Amino acid sequence: MFGTLLVIILDWYHLGKKLRDLMSMIALNKADKDRHLKFMFSSVARGNLYRFRLFEKKVQAKNEEKYLELIGYLEKHRDEIIDYQLRKKQVK
Repeated sequence: MFGTLLVIILDWYHLGKKLRDLMSMIALNKADKDRHLKFMFSSVARGNLYRFRLFEKKVQAKNEEKYLELIGYLEKHRDEIIDYQLRKKQVK
C-alpha cells in the first residue's frame, strides 16, 4: 500500500510452543514425542519444511485431529517460517 514490502516472520518462541503443545497430544509416548520434536526442531530451525514431510510418514498419531492441526498450522504459516539459524547469525 505504501510501496514497502512487509515481511511477516513467525517468531521462534511461539512456533516452538505450538509444536511442543501439539506433539504432547499427538505422540504415543514421551520417547516418541522427544524423538519427533528433535527432528521437527532441526527441520524448522533451518526453515526446511520439505524435510518435515519425512516426519509425516513416520508418525503414528494417538490423536489424528491434533496431528492434522499440526500439519495445517505448518502449511498455513509456511511462508512465515524462515531459516532461524541463518537469521540468528545475521543479527549478531
